[in-house]
Amino acid sequence: MKKYFLIAVLLIVSESTSFCQQKGFGIGLAIGDPTGISGKVWLLPANAIDFGVGWSTNQTRWQENYERFPYGQTTFHLHLDYVWHDFSSIKSTEKLGLFYGGGCTIDNSENSGDFGARGVFGVLWIPRSTHLDVFLQISPVFFLAPSTGFGINVGLGARYFFQ
Repeated sequence: MKKYFLIAVLLIVSESTSFCQQKGFGIGLAIGDPTGISGKVWLLPANAIDFGVGWSTNQTRWQENYERFPYGQTTFHLHLDYVWHDFSSIKSTEKLGLFYGGGCTIDNSENSGDFGARGVFGVLWIPRSTHLDVFLQISPVFFLAPSTGFGINVGLGARYFFQ
């Protein structure tokens, strides 16, 4: 009986430390457009809320009124996405997966701001026996207010997960 108990404990401990990033809260940095703080809260083993706060340079934006956000002007950026993860599509000895989802974004300068809907697609790597994840994502954005426009956010980042 002691042997079965020990085996059960070892299995539980090894499972919880091998991919501990699929639960809890993580925070880190992302570089690209936008650059800033990236966070994630796991809701289920395959679903999470992803958010970011940072600065965007509007390098990848197309809209009717260029005067409000001139090319290269820095704006405050905030986004919130609901994402799904698929860890079965990439076969590897490492924990690699694809993620996709959608949400909203706000870009704000000293003169005005834009609100938009965004999609998100990316690749996630969860290194074994660490509290980290590393991601690369691309997010098309459709700006809805105060005027319409289109943009693309691209980011590379890493987050540390608290247990």
